[in-house]
Amino acid sequence: MELQLINSGITDELMLRKIGAKEAWLRLRKINKALTVNILYSLQGAIEGVHAATLPTQQRQELEKWATEQMRESESYSG
Repeated sequence: MELQLINSGITDELMLRKIGAKEAWLRLRKINKALTVNILYSLQGAIEGVHAATLPTQQRQELEKWATEQMRESESYSG
């Protein structure tokens, strides 16, 4: 994962915090379409300094909804 973050231009924790989990996930998805929402949870957890499994249910649901919308949009653009 660290190498994928670097390859997508996210070189350190400060940059991850600055751009946020959603933007980081979008950048990662550009180089790896197989990424799931679980990676988004992990990125958000890393920013907050907690394990992804401890993110509040409401926050996880919001992230899942957002990621689903992003994946749907991506599929519609790719034909």
